[in-house]
Amino acid sequence: MAAVHHNGVQYALFIAEIKKPGTRERDKDDDRRSLVSQMKLSLDKLLWLGTESPTIVGFLIQGMCSTIGPLTPSDARNVDASAELG
Repeated sequence: MAAVHHNGVQYALFIAEIKKPGTRERDKDDDRRSLVSQMKLSLDKLLWLGTESPTIVGFLIQGMCSTIGPLTPSDARNVDASAELG
């Protein structure tokens, strides 16, 4: 995780979830939801601080496959915990 610090609090800018090959499909779905939730939480914290146009980047590696996706304030309005990176 790459982060910035403000008044002793850490705020994530880049979040990665890495799983070994052979991970069950159900676990992969849980990882995607968890990553998007972590990204949204970090984005909300940065917006609360007054950061203009923050972007959180998520990187999901599952075995030999990977997905990377940004999350911006305009994206976050349409994101729920079941969303996937795109």
